[in-house]
Amino acid sequence: MVDKSLFIITSPFQALCVKEAIKHFEIAKYSIVIITTTNDNRIEQTKNTLSYLDLKYECHLAGTSSFKEIKRIGKLIQHDNKYSNVFVGDCCDIWLVSLALFVIRFNGKLMYIDDGASTISFLDGTVNNALYRAKRGFLTFLGLIITFQKPSFFTVFNTKQRGLYIIVHNELTVFKDYSKNEQKGLYIIGTNIDAYCKEYNLSCREYISSFTSIIDDLLKNYDEECFYIEHGRCKNNEIREVCQVKGINLMRPNVPIEFYFIQNNLEPKVIVGFDSTALFTLKALFNRCACKNIQLKKASNKKHPFQEAYKNKLYEIGISTDTLYINK
Repeated sequence: MVDKSLFIITSPFQALCVKEAIKHFEIAKYSIVIITTTNDNRIEQTKNTLSYLDLKYECHLAGTSSFKEIKRIGKLIQHDNKYSNVFVGDCCDIWLVSLALFVIRFNGKLMYIDDGASTISFLDGTVNNALYRAKRGFLTFLGLIITFQKPSFFTVFNTKQRGLYIIVHNELTVFKDYSKNEQKGLYIIGTNIDAYCKEYNLSCREYISSFTSIIDDLLKNYDEECFYIEHGRCKNNEIREVCQVKGINLMRPNVPIEFYFIQNNLEPKVIVGFDSTALFTLKALFNRCACKNIQLKKASNKKHPFQEAYKNKLYEIGISTDTLYINK
C-alpha cells in the first residue's frame, strides 16, 4: 500500500508550498484540506490557487476552536485511515497542529510548510507569549511521542536547523519556468491594516498618514503607473480613498498576486511591500525586479523582534528595508 499524505492549509502561500512539496518529496497519493472560519477573499484565493495548480481539495468550516471540533473535522478528513505524513500550513496555529496530531498515525511524519510570518516567528523565537509557548511546547513534545521523530520545516527562508526541527529548503521551482516580459509598473502590496497596527502599536490614522507620505515619495521617484494590491482580509476604506485621490489603480485579484502577473503576462518593474511574504515569492518569480520592504515604527517603541527577523531574511535575498519612524 502506498503511504498517503495529508496537507492542512489556510492561505494562498501555503497552497503554493503544497505544490512544491508534492514535487520535492515525490508524493504520489495525497489529500488537501482547506480549514476556514469564514469565507473571505483569502480563502477564495486559496481555492483558486489550488485549482490553477490543478490540485483537488476539500474545504471544511471550523465552527469553534474546541477539541470536540478537532475530533469532528478529524473524522471527516481521515476517510477511515490515519495518514503516514501530515503537512501543516501554519506552525503557530495550535488548533491546526492539534488536528494534525489527531489524524496522523503512530510513527508517521509531521512536517510544516510555510506561512511566512508564522515560520519566521516560530523558528527565530520571536513569539513572547508565555502561555502560548507552553501550549506549543506541549504539542511539540506530544508530536515526538506520536511520531517517534523530529518534525521538519519545508521553508523558503534561510534558517539554521534548530534542535527539535529538521530544515528542508523550499526552492520554489514552481516559478522557475515562467517566461519574462517587458518590465512595467510600480506595484504596492497592501497589508491587513488593522492587524498590522495592532501588532506594531500604531493607530489607523498614523498608518494612513505614513502611507500617504510613502506614496508621495514613490510617485516622485518612479515614473511608472502605480497599482495598489489590496490584502485579502483588509476592510479599511481610508486606504482606498487615498489611492483614489493619488490616482493609484486599486486591485483586488481573486488569485494570489503571483498568478495574477503570470495570467496577464505582466512583469513589474518595482514592487513595494510592508513586511509581506509575497516579497519572497515575487523576488523568486521576477529576479530582476526592484523590490523594497517598508517598516513603520514609533520612535518611542522598542525594536520589534519579528520586524528585525523579517528584515534580516529579506536582506539575505537582496531586498532592502526602509524604516519610517512615526512621531520622531
